Amino acid sequence: MNAIHFNRVDHLHPLVILAKVVGSLIEKLAHQISLVFAKDDGVMIACQTDLTCLRCGVVTPHTIVYASLYIKYIVCNQCGFKIEKPVTMLMEQYMHDLPKRAFALTVRLKGEATSHPILFALSLPKRMLHKPIELIHELSEVL
Repeated sequence: MNAIHFNRVDHLHPLVILAKVVGSLIEKLAHQISLVFAKDDGVMIACQTDLTCLRCGVVTPHTIVYASLYIKYIVCNQCGFKIEKPVTMLMEQYMHDLPKRAFALTVRLKGEATSHPILFALSLPKRMLHKPIELIHELSEVL
């Protein structure tokens, strides 16, 4: 385990202490999780990490595969054991979060419209075409 070292000046600055603690935590997590970001059958592979396999009974590398923002399945890289979330559950999560995301989008758009009205107006045609395509792509990943 890495120790966090402070000098006499650091203890006077809470932000410096916070930065050292966060940096130490990130360093520890970086050894446990490696991000991949690749496509596999149209679904985003989000990360690989060590988990206890339910079949092997030991800690082994696993791949966690996401559909949109939600875990679709987890597979053991050693024995191939796969735990998959039912499509109905993924759809429920997606549909539950959709109104929140739509509201957040309207808040962002309002902020952009008031702070940069000309840039906002120029970006609307592209957004009107791309947003439905983006939602269709997300939905196809969930299904």
